[in-house]
Amino acid sequence: MRRSIFLFVAGLAILYANAKVTAAPFYTETFNSGLPLNWSVGSGPGLNGTWKWYAMGQQSTSLNAIGVINTSTGFMIYDSDSIGTANPGKATEGWLKSAVIDCSTHGSVALTFDEYFRRYSDSCFVDVSTSPGFGNYTRYPVSPNNTLNGNDFVPGNPYNVFLNITSAAANHSAVYLRFYYYGPVGGGYSWQIDNLALTELPPVNVSVHNSFMFNDSVGAPGFHSTIGNVPLKFADSVAPMTMLDNNGANAQAGFMITAKIFKDNALVYADTVTVDTLPVSANDSLYAFSYFHPSATGTGSYFAAFNLSLPGNDNTAQVNDTVRFSVGDTLWSQHTDSGIHPFVIHKPASQGEASYYLGTRFDVPKGGSDTLSGISVAFGSETTPGTGVRVQVYRLSDTIQQGWIKKYKTWAVNLSASDISGIDSPVYKFISMQLDSVYPIVTEGTWAAVVTPTGAVPASVATVLTSNANPATGFSGYFGETDVSANDDNYNFGVLNPYTGISSIPLIRLHFSTNTQVLGLAKITGNISTAEAYPNPANDIIHVPLTLNKEATVNITVMNAIGQVIATQRLGRLTIGQHAMAAFPVTGLPDGTYFYSIDTEGEINTGRFTVKH
Repeated sequence: MRRSIFLFVAGLAILYANAKVTAAPFYTETFNSGLPLNWSVGSGPGLNGTWKWYAMGQQSTSLNAIGVINTSTGFMIYDSDSIGTANPGKATEGWLKSAVIDCSTHGSVALTFDEYFRRYSDSCFVDVSTSPGFGNYTRYPVSPNNTLNGNDFVPGNPYNVFLNITSAAANHSAVYLRFYYYGPVGGGYSWQIDNLALTELPPVNVSVHNSFMFNDSVGAPGFHSTIGNVPLKFADSVAPMTMLDNNGANAQAGFMITAKIFKDNALVYADTVTVDTLPVSANDSLYAFSYFHPSATGTGSYFAAFNLSLPGNDNTAQVNDTVRFSVGDTLWSQHTDSGIHPFVIHKPASQGEASYYLGTRFDVPKGGSDTLSGISVAFGSETTPGTGVRVQVYRLSDTIQQGWIKKYKTWAVNLSASDISGIDSPVYKFISMQLDSVYPIVTEGTWAAVVTPTGAVPASVATVLTSNANPATGFSGYFGETDVSANDDNYNFGVLNPYTGISSIPLIRLHFSTNTQVLGLAKITGNISTAEAYPNPANDIIHVPLTLNKEATVNITVMNAIGQVIATQRLGRLTIGQHAMAAFPVTGLPDGTYFYSIDTEGEINTGRFTVKH
């Protein structure tokens, strides 16, 4: 696989910091002392609002205040929420227009400014005109403002915006800028700007950014995913990918990008891509490298290093990028040790009692499947001991109108004080899957693990810890996507659900029975101290040994990769410390991966083995 994709898939939130221009600005405005001379503000007829200047350190009066760009100087703000609250029947619209700016001696023009923004069905543009009345203007959408999901914050607020406005402004003696905001009736948060500058573009300014590891071996369209931490079985073919921006005055061609992957400081992969053409003002131009196969190098921690080699590049700060990811035996996701904060899934009657679903998505690639032994969740320190919780597992239907289909669930458990995280560190509560007869298996497609309270009392509180997205996650909306919905038993988590607003990743870990030693099954259930099949791989007979820690009746089941039962064996009632062995012939089985399930009176442990003739 080797391809380039310009202006990547519509609807994705592409989140990154633009490359900075390094030329000295020929025009600046810091908004330090109020609305600048000959600047003006206004709004459309019959519509709400206008831009305002705020002094140093003041925050928005928005219902969802989003902070300030700089606490030592002033800034301009369109405070949509407070305006919409004051006049709830009107849409919010407002513009901030510059004084005349002379660009007559500049053959190229770049506009940069700092912003602080949170989206809620609103739009942000910069209009550029040579007419003071804006009879004719060129409109430039402000990315990422117009591509974020509803309620999302711009990543890394404050954010430095870069716009190439050469086509509208270069070589003109009278140029006007207009910062235009349009939002819904009732308001849509706020847009703050500061530290505006106009500069000439350098001839060459190319940056590499937002690199990630991409698994595109998933079957149905739309199930592609990036990876952060992923079980080995689901990481068979992964492509390093990166994005390029061209913020220079000239198109570029024929230069190289290199990707290298290291495990424990040892080089395990290298590939180079030649860029055919990178047009002027190209943003988020996507380049893919050949496949990397973690199955050949095994579980562990990895990092990928990307390097851009372009002679004469004025951009020296963003020619390298790195991505860290890990491949494990049992866990799907893990937190990044940064930005930990709780999200409420149940609030008490004193706060208007309500419950919510909170979950994370994950994608199983084409042909992949594995048994799900349980799910661990980190509950915040605000959680009341005794609160009941469970995790529901959904699969996204192949027919989008059906949305999420309820598939599996864990047992409902009451949290003890020891199950709840401290203020500074997460504690994971393991919750076993609720089983009928065989262990649940996840197969290719998109899934979600969703936490919800059960039987919560009016006075209780339940929160789930979340963290910043894994840095290997290239896009909001794929691996680790988070969503929340009302807990109204309609199972409306996810697609088409109006209750959105979380861009961080819940601390929810999925456990797969891929390696009993790593999984620590004895610690999970307490019934079995050893249970590991041998030989593995097998070509004649597979043996499943076990030792019981307490008396129980034991049944063992062998299944194929899609959960079909191949054989069962009843070992009867065994005593404490008794060693036992089950043996299953595999000579008639095709090569592949199989699973065994050990049922000790309702407590089920599983493992996997491979048949290879």
